[in-house]
Amino acid sequence: MEKPRVLVVDDEVEAREFIRRYLTRNDFEVSSAGNGLLGLRLLSRNNFDVLISDINMPRMNGVEFSRRARALHPQLVIIFLTGQAALKTAQEAIKIGVHEYLAKPVELEHLKDSIQQGLAKISDRKKDLDYYRRLELELKVNKGRIDSMKNELITLISHELRTPVTVVTSTFDLLKEVIEMPSVEKMHGFSDDKKKRLFANIEKGHRRLIDIIEDLNCYLNLSKDTASFDKQKVEMNGFLSNNLSAFKELIAEYQAEISLELSEKSLEADIARDKMTDVLERLIHNAAYHNPAGTQIRLSSASASKVVNGKNQEVVRIEVSDNGRGIERSLLDNIFKPFSITDIDHHSRGLGMGLCICKKIIELHRADIRLDSPSQGRGTRIVIDFPA
Repeated sequence: MEKPRVLVVDDEVEAREFIRRYLTRNDFEVSSAGNGLLGLRLLSRNNFDVLISDINMPRMNGVEFSRRARALHPQLVIIFLTGQAALKTAQEAIKIGVHEYLAKPVELEHLKDSIQQGLAKISDRKKDLDYYRRLELELKVNKGRIDSMKNELITLISHELRTPVTVVTSTFDLLKEVIEMPSVEKMHGFSDDKKKRLFANIEKGHRRLIDIIEDLNCYLNLSKDTASFDKQKVEMNGFLSNNLSAFKELIAEYQAEISLELSEKSLEADIARDKMTDVLERLIHNAAYHNPAGTQIRLSSASASKVVNGKNQEVVRIEVSDNGRGIERSLLDNIFKPFSITDIDHHSRGLGMGLCICKKIIELHRADIRLDSPSQGRGTRIVIDFPA
């Protein structure tokens, strides 16, 4: 078993040597220094378990020395020695995490006991740390397994859905041909209105199955480590304006209204046009689909700044907001996770993949997306920030 390594720092030679000789006889490996600067030099070159430091020393006092020592060795057991106690020094000692504060002349047995108690505390702390590190590793491994199983399940579901959808598609086409025959129409009384309703219902269910399969495949492709797409610099005001008609058509059946508010200055961002169109279509469709008729949707662009890693960063900001029913605060934490359904009462389609897909696309643009919903009945606001 290795001997605990102790560093004694004191400008009084006799006091320093007295402690060094005693601890050496009691199975400690001891080094010593006459001031804080020499002590820091030893600490930078060697590993120590315990630091015993006088407080009142020339060139660098014990408090400043111990603060720097702690930065070099976070697990160091620090014991202060002082001939004159002071409240301010005691407060500083607490901040640094000093194990004990002993008065001079020090009682050697008390000092030894204090060292052993400090080492025991550090040992327990290391055991706890090792335990939590092992636990964290196990959680990462298990998360990886779960993610793998989840992707395998999604692949299986997607594959299993494709077969019946193919059968439905071919049968639907055949049925359409048969029903449109004049003899069938006379025999079964298939009026044009009845045929339209029948085909509309079949086609709606068929389209829903296809959308589910496409969302599952989209999620899987975006989740791959190799996922990426070609981006180009795009003027965002023009991009939004050019897509406005398509957005209006997308939400027409829900009787929602959309307005466009553009920045006065030109805004450019690196985007993949088709992917960003997909994101905006999903967000705007959600705002119309999950809210009552007459909901007002606002699509806007602006130049903004935000703090990133302590520095201000200019961003191109795109917002999709509405004045609808909003989202429960308890659901917001999981809003961008796969299979997250935030509107159970009004949910009747899909697997809750839309916002998750949007987030993955935005992240692959090296951009950020967030959702705010102040409270139910006060609408929803989704903000996308691109690096300017």
